[in-house]
Amino acid sequence: WSDSTLPFAFVEVPAVSLVTPAYGPARGGTVVVVTGGPFHNDDDNSTAQYLCRFGASSSSSLVPARVWSPTEVRCLAPPASSELDATDDAG
Repeated sequence: WSDSTLPFAFVEVPAVSLVTPAYGPARGGTVVVVTGGPFHNDDDNSTAQYLCRFGASSSSSLVPARVWSPTEVRCLAPPASSELDATDDAG
C-alpha cells in the first residue's frame, strides 16, 4: 500500500497470432508486421515497450517495435549476421 499518486494500470498480456513476412533479404530492412494483441502504446497511459527478436539463439537481434494499432506492431528487420528465422515467442 502507498500514498503515492503515481498512476498504475493493469494491462492484458498481448498474444501473437501472426508474423509476416516469414523471410526477407539478408541485407535487412524488411518491415515485419506482428499481428495479435492487445498492444498498448503511450497514448493509452501505458509504458509498454515492444521488441522484435530475430533468431532463436543467444546471439539473436532485438529491435524496437512500433505500435500501429491495438492489434498490430511493426519492426524493421536487421541485417542478418548469419541465417536467422523470425520467431514468435508468446509466453
